[in-house]
Order: sequence, then C-alpha cells, then structure tokens
Amino acid sequence: MARESIITDVMLQQVNEMYSDNVTTSKMATKLFVSTSTVSNCIKKLRKNNQIKTEEFNRKRKKHNSFGMKELKEMNSLYNAGELAEDLAIKFDVSLSTIIRHIWKFRNIKATKEIKRRKDNISAINEFLKDASKNKIIEKQSIYKLNMYLKELSE
Repeated sequence: MARESIITDVMLQQVNEMYSDNVTTSKMATKLFVSTSTVSNCIKKLRKNNQIKTEEFNRKRKKHNSFGMKELKEMNSLYNAGELAEDLAIKFDVSLSTIIRHIWKFRNIKATKEIKRRKDNISAINEFLKDASKNKIIEKQSIYKLNMYLKELSE
C-alpha cells in the first residue's frame, strides 16, 4: 500500500514563492506545517516540471569568511588601537561573536608562541647552567641571578 502524497498545487505554489525569496527549507517547513523532506520533495518536483530555473536551483550559499593570519593581525591591531568590536564586525562583514572569537583565537596563538619561546629560552639557560656549574665557569652569585630570571620567565 503506497502512501498518499500530501503535496498539493497550493503548497507547490507557496514553496515556489518562498524559494524565490531565498527562504530556507526549514523556515518553509515551519510556515507550511510540514517536514523539511516534504519541502525538499516540492522543490524537486518544481525543478522536474521546470518551474524553478536552473540558476535559482544552483544558487550559491553565502561564502563563510575565513581569516588568514594577515586578517587576524589586522583585526587584533585595530581592536588594540581602540576600535570597537561592533565596528570591526561591520568592517569585516561578520557577526560580533565572530570578531570576538577571532580576537580570542589570535591572542591564544600569540600566547602559545610566547610560551614556546619562553620554554626554549628556559631550556637553553638550564643547559648553560648545568655546563657552567660543572666547569665552575661562573660564580654562585651569577647562578643565583640566572635562577631568579628563570623563575620570572616561568611565571
């Protein structure tokens, strides 16, 4: 026993109008009190009957902005210079939460690099101290100063 189709001519017409207005399938489904798969079936049927133009059917979704390091640096420097996040959102044509997320991301990248640099410095100094203390090249006072410097770096 086959299921009856709930797609009517009126529904097809409504879907066609909303589709032309770039309404999403989930919003169409909500407005028509049907599932998104029913709306998709309507769109397929309209396309099959050549009621939706091919270029309309193949419309591109809005491209998401992906920021490279250059854009992240620019965004961060503008933010540090006192520009408001809301203004940056307008300038880069993204939402406020995107700006906040990218500034946070850039600062984490920068902080991670700084931590790695500090760890590399600490490792190099520790190696020097081990060699120096073995060979008694430097005085105890100098070793103490270097150890204090290491503590500052690690904080």
